[in-house]
Amino acid sequence: MPIPAFQMKNRMLHHRASQLARRFAVVATVCASGVAAACNPSEVLDVVDPDIIAPEQVNDSAGAEALRIGALARFNGATSGLALSGNEGLFILSGTLADELRSSDTFVQRDETDARGISLSNANLNTAIRDAQRARLSAAQAKRALLKYAVSRKSQAAEMLFVEAYMENLMAETLCSGLTFSDFIEGAESLGERNTTVQALQRALAHADSAIALATGTDALAGTVRNAAAVTKGRILINLGRFAEAATAVASVPTTFVLTAEQSQTSRDNAAWSWINNQRRFTVVDKEGTNGLDFITANDPRVPVAARVANGGFDANVDLYRQNLYPTRETSFPLITGIEARLIEAEAALQANNPTLFLSKLNDPRSANRTLGAVTVTPAQLPALADPGNQTARVDLLFRERAFWMYLTGHRLGDLRRLVRQYNRPANSVYPTGAWLAGTGNYGTDVNLPVTQAEENNPNFTGCIDRNA
Repeated sequence: MPIPAFQMKNRMLHHRASQLARRFAVVATVCASGVAAACNPSEVLDVVDPDIIAPEQVNDSAGAEALRIGALARFNGATSGLALSGNEGLFILSGTLADELRSSDTFVQRDETDARGISLSNANLNTAIRDAQRARLSAAQAKRALLKYAVSRKSQAAEMLFVEAYMENLMAETLCSGLTFSDFIEGAESLGERNTTVQALQRALAHADSAIALATGTDALAGTVRNAAAVTKGRILINLGRFAEAATAVASVPTTFVLTAEQSQTSRDNAAWSWINNQRRFTVVDKEGTNGLDFITANDPRVPVAARVANGGFDANVDLYRQNLYPTRETSFPLITGIEARLIEAEAALQANNPTLFLSKLNDPRSANRTLGAVTVTPAQLPALADPGNQTARVDLLFRERAFWMYLTGHRLGDLRRLVRQYNRPANSVYPTGAWLAGTGNYGTDVNLPVTQAEENNPNFTGCIDRNA
C-alpha cells in the first residue's frame, strides 16, 4: 500500500532527526574519551562557507583583482551577455522600445515595453536597471580597491573607470531623467540624489576622462582602455550636443578597433542568441509602427536575418525572425568599435555643414572587410554611399548607418531620443506609432524607459524628473 504523503514526510523528518542524533552521539563520545582536547559538541555546526567573501578578505592586491573580475562579469551580464538574474538587459529592452525588436512573448512586461506604455512596476525592467547599477557599483568598488591595494595596476583601475562611464552613459541614454547613483564605501551606504539626464552624462564624461588619464601604460590593456574610453567619451559628447569635441575625442581610434565581449557555454550566453533565437521571446522586426527601419527587407549584410517562422514566437502568434549576427550562445559581441568612432566624426562633419567630410567618414567603414559578431561584411556588399543632396536626407542616412552598423548594441533608443531632442523631429515621426499588433490596441507615447517604482526605496528618489526625450 502506498504511504500517505503526510506519513512519508514524517518518516523523512524522523530519518533526518535520527541521523543528526547519531552524529551528535559520535561527537559526544569522542569528547568524553578525551580524544579531542577542549572538544565542544556545538563546533560540529561551525562550517566555513568558501562561497562567502568577507569584506576584509579583499583588502589586498589579490582581493582587488577578484573585485575587478567580478565587475567585468556583471558588466557583461548587464550588456551583451545573459544576465545572472535570468532577465534581459538594457540592450534588449531598449531595442524593443525602439524599432529593433518586437515582443513575441506572453509576458505583459515585454509586450508593454514594445507597445511604448511601460508601467512603473515592470519587473523585467526593474531587474535590468538593478543589473546595470550593480555593474556600475562593482566597477567603482573594484577601482577603489585597485587604487588602494594594487597601485601599480593602473590599467586595471582605468578599465573600471571605463566601465563606470559606459554604464552611466547607457543608463542616461535609455532611462528617464532622474537617475540616482548610490554607492557603498567601507561598509557605509550612500544613497544617491536624482540627476537630470545632462548631469548623468556629465558624471559619465568625468569617469571617461579619468579612465583615459590613468591608462598611460604601454601594455595591451592600457591601449584597449584608451580606445574604448575614447569612443565612450565621444558617444557621451554626442549625447551632450558637443559634436566637435566628440570628433576630437575619437580621432586617434583606428576603424579596426574592437572591444569584444566574449561569451561561453560554461559561463554566460550571448543575450541576443538567448532571447531571440533560443527562447523566441523577441523577434527582429521590419518597419515597425510605420516609422521603423526595414531591418528585414533591406537584406543588409550587417543585420542578417533567418527565414520567417510563421507563428514561431513564444506566444505562438507572432511570426519569428531570428537574427544571425549571433547564431550561437558563445558568439562574441563587438561592444565598442572603431566604426562608431567614424560615425561620430561623420555626425560632427554633418553638424559643421561639411558634406564632403561627412560622406568620407560614413564610407570609411565600408572600404574594408568588417567583422560583426559571426558575420564579415565586404566592400562588395557595401558599396560607397552617394550624397543624398540635402541636410534632412543626410541626417536620415547617418542614423540609418548607425542603426545597421550597431544593431542590438544598445545605441538605437538613444539615437531615436536624439532625433527628437537634437534634430527637432516629432516623436510620432521617429518612434513606432499607430496600431500595435492588429486588434490589440495602439502604441503609447513612451520615448524612454522609466526608472521603476523599486527605486523609491531610496528616499531621495521621488520618480522621474520628466519623461522627455
